[in-house]
Amino acid sequence: MLWPVYILNHMSPSGGSIVHPHAQVLVESEPLPVQQVVMKRSRDYFARIGREYWNHLLASERALGDRFVYENEYLGVVASYAPRGFNELQFVFKHVDCLAGLDGSGVLSFVDCLSRALREYQELGVGSFNLVSFSGPMGGVGEHWRLTMKLISRPYPGLASANDTGPFERLCNAWVIDTVPETLASRVRAVFR
Repeated sequence: MLWPVYILNHMSPSGGSIVHPHAQVLVESEPLPVQQVVMKRSRDYFARIGREYWNHLLASERALGDRFVYENEYLGVVASYAPRGFNELQFVFKHVDCLAGLDGSGVLSFVDCLSRALREYQELGVGSFNLVSFSGPMGGVGEHWRLTMKLISRPYPGLASANDTGPFERLCNAWVIDTVPETLASRVRAVFR
């Protein structure tokens, strides 16, 4: 199976090295670590409750009102109950389980919602952010899963701002490491001789 991932970084505190919003599309051979856990729990929820979790989440948040932000025919937006980052918003696509399943109307709806969220981020003084998608595999995964995306703010960029964590570390429990452990060991071994 092939798992598409869409990532958007803005400014160096997000782990981005380019001054403009930097988008990446990756295709992985397996789901991201956090996604594996959430997919299993989503599947278990569906088996236990007989209802798909994601639209049930939107309905529950809409009824409670505290974290509910917005909803249209394509997606809903909520402030995450247990955020992994500052000012975290979650976008839940109501009828799509994979990035490849988005049609033009779904993309336009998402772009409109993301633009609104980023305008509010600007009002909050946010100058850096990460966005990550959690997509099912190309070809679909089943009725228990929906495509979701998470948006988090990062520290405001300063004159010499940089960050050693990007969207994979912050939102996916996938650590991007620039040195293979065996290579490091072979280099450092010499100073211990």
